[in-house]
Parts: sequence; C-alpha cells; structure tokens
Amino acid sequence: MSRFWRVCGTLAATGVVAWAGSAPAVADLADEGLWYYDLANIGAIHDSGITGEGVTIAVIDSPINLEVPTLAGADIQPQTSPCLLDDGEPRIASTSTDYDVAQHGTQMVSLLVGTGEGYDGQQGVKGIAPDATVLTYPIDFDNQADDIADECPGSEARNPDDTNGHEGAASLSIEAAIDAGVDIISMSMVTSSNLAMDNAVARAVREGVILVAGVPNTDFGIQFGGAAPSDMNGVVSVTLGDRNGKAPHRIDYMDVVAPGIDILHQGIDGDWERQALAEGTSEATPFVSATLALAMQAFPSATPNQLQQALIRNTGFEAHDLAYDDEFGYGTVVPQTLLDSDPTAYPDVNPFVADFADVMPWVSEIWPGLPDPTVYSEGQRPLPWYTPTASTAEPSTSDGASTPAPVETSADSSASAELVPDASGTPAWILPVIIAVLVVAAVLVTVIITMTRTRRSGGSHGS
Repeated sequence: MSRFWRVCGTLAATGVVAWAGSAPAVADLADEGLWYYDLANIGAIHDSGITGEGVTIAVIDSPINLEVPTLAGADIQPQTSPCLLDDGEPRIASTSTDYDVAQHGTQMVSLLVGTGEGYDGQQGVKGIAPDATVLTYPIDFDNQADDIADECPGSEARNPDDTNGHEGAASLSIEAAIDAGVDIISMSMVTSSNLAMDNAVARAVREGVILVAGVPNTDFGIQFGGAAPSDMNGVVSVTLGDRNGKAPHRIDYMDVVAPGIDILHQGIDGDWERQALAEGTSEATPFVSATLALAMQAFPSATPNQLQQALIRNTGFEAHDLAYDDEFGYGTVVPQTLLDSDPTAYPDVNPFVADFADVMPWVSEIWPGLPDPTVYSEGQRPLPWYTPTASTAEPSTSDGASTPAPVETSADSSASAELVPDASGTPAWILPVIIAVLVVAAVLVTVIITMTRTRRSGGSHGS
C-alpha cells in the first residue's frame, strides 16, 4: 500500500486564541466555512496591500483542477511530476478535473490563493495570500504501488547517482522546488523518511527555503508510515485548531496551531459544484504557509529564519514571551499579530533546528563541515528527551549559505558556568565527573543484566 497519506482528515496557554464571533445559526456553508478568513480580518490585511505578492510558494500535493472558479486568474504554475514511466512520460498529470484525483491539491491551493469565486454565484474558498505565485508538484496519492514513497521510477534520469530509483516523489519535488527558487514549500501530506528526504530537507533549511508541513491527523501515520517531513529538523510543523481556540490533536513535536476545522471545501462526492466543511491538519498547513508569505512581502529585508522566529514569538492576539505549551505548541498563528511584529529584531537562526541524534536531518547534514554545530537554547523545537546547551563556536561555511549564530543562554545555563574551585578548594568539575562515571557504570551493569535475561528467554526475531 502507498506510504503517502493526505493529512486532511474527514469532510490558557501563551498564544492560545478564541477567535471572536460565533458560528452562524443558519446552515450556510460559506458563512460557516470562511470563519478562518473573516475572524482573522484577512480582508483588511489585503486592503492594506499585503497579499503575498512577490512570494513564491511550492505546493507538493495531488494534481489540481484549474477549472475551479476560485482559482481563475490566480498565478498557478503546474510543474511536471519528477516520477517518470518507462517511456519517459510523467507518472501522473499535473492537472485533472477528476474529483477523486485532484480534490485535495485543489483545496490546498485554494486556501493559499483562492479569489473566493464560486459556481453560479456561489461563494468560493478564499485564499490568505491571493497574489502569491504557486508552483504545484503532483504526487500520486492513490496509486497503491509500494514504490510511491521510496522509489520513483525514472528518478535516475534526474539524478544519475540514484541508480535504483530510490529517491521518492516527495524528496525530488522538494529539490525541484528549491531549484525553481521558491520561498516557501507547503506540504499537507506525510510519508516515510529516507536518505533522499533527509538530503532534500537539509538543503531547504541550508538554503533558507521555509518548509511548512502538517502533522499526521492520527497516530496511524506515525506508527505505520512515518510523519515526514513534519517531524524533521528545521520544518514548521502544524496542527489544527477550531474557532473556539481548541486544538483537539497534539503531537509531541508540533510547533504551531492554525485554523483547520469546519473549513469551506469546494466539492464533495465527486461533484465539484457542491460544497462541504472539512477538517484536518491539511487545511491548517496552507494557512501558515500563506501567513508567512504575507509577512515575507511586508518585511522584505527579514531573512527566512527571522520570519520563522517571528512566527513562534507572535502567536495569539496578545504580546507574550516566547513559550511552548504541550497542547498548543508555540500558540495559534494569527496573521495580523505576526504583521504587527518586526521580524528583523529576531535572531537569524532557524528556531526549528535541534542538534540531536534522533532528529533528522542531522545538523552536520544541514551544514556539512561545521566543526562545532550550534544548538539553540531558545526558540528551538522542544524535545521532551533533550536538554539543549549552547556553543560558543561561530559557525561559518565557505559557500556563503546562511548559517546559525549562537543565541544568548540564560544565566543558569550549564554552557555559561565557570569551572572555578568551590569554597573547599576542590575544582567544581570534579563532583560531576565522579557522578558521570558512576552513572555510566550503572548503565553498563544494567545492559549486561538485560542482555543476559534476553538470552535466557530465547529472545525474538524481527519479522
């Protein structure tokens, strides 16, 4: 079965939002399903001239239907699938009017750049950044062949080193989007990770391309297929929230919450002209991508890293210190709050990079040759098993790519503690060293005992 999943599901803390207003009493899907646009005052933002103009967003998703009225006139440039058939033709078309094939990608692009036009006077889906340019890269979600995630037939034609075709469609699309010069990559999908995906994400972070991804809607995707790229280093991970400020689905590594419940969806049951309300982290993802596009237009001198710093420091409606909450991450994304900030005041450091062995891609993969990778003590994705320290090294690269700079640590940080003798004259570092030696010895004894017990029980074979 395919290891791609759409992260769209079925049709307080700092930075938490209860959006003003109440749900319409009348069963008007357009009124109810456009709350993400109306309650966030997106119309007023557009009236001020901030529409995402000049920003290019890549959408890696299903093919799209350009005949949907809300996409008429939008700057959408469908790209060719990187997966090729034996005859060299693309494995899947970039556009389609088949609802089952194109509904997901069409919805994601509509939430980015939709004009709000509908069929026969109907109110259509409205986009947050209608003047942004969108490059779409098609993924074959519904093909049940095992090679969709890990193998991409014909990929060796794009990458001679990939003689086995092991670069997936998603990773190849990320690489192609970077080559095309996009500013933001929006991915409302999850898949399993592999070396090609690690390399693609590492390159995006290294070259300053913001990658926004929805987390899986359920634990199924994590347990049986992975959660890439949302769980990867340097990626903005998004979960869904409702108009009442609730975030019903949390994952340990999620970063921000965005509107993703009761969102107007064009098409249902194979009929493009009907509408429905949808929910899922899929819908939340383009909201964040488009919000970053608005900020990118508004603050052209801000770096991508600074915009991501501003994103997590300016959530909700009220000013607050940077904080992470187990239920809401860094908080709910509110476009006007982000636009009221000054991103250039923040560190030029990607706040979602962590230097830890279980987080891929590794820092050494993102910035090859960096002698002493910097780990950030604030603005970093919180990992429950990881305590960050700070490095005093000044990172640099020879190719001029953007690299992180150290962030000041707090006064009680272990990185800033001086190695001075205590009152008795004994160096302060002696006791920690002794304790560390004892801990290592205890661990070794435990491992030996555990191995012995495993052997006595006969162990087990992986299937």
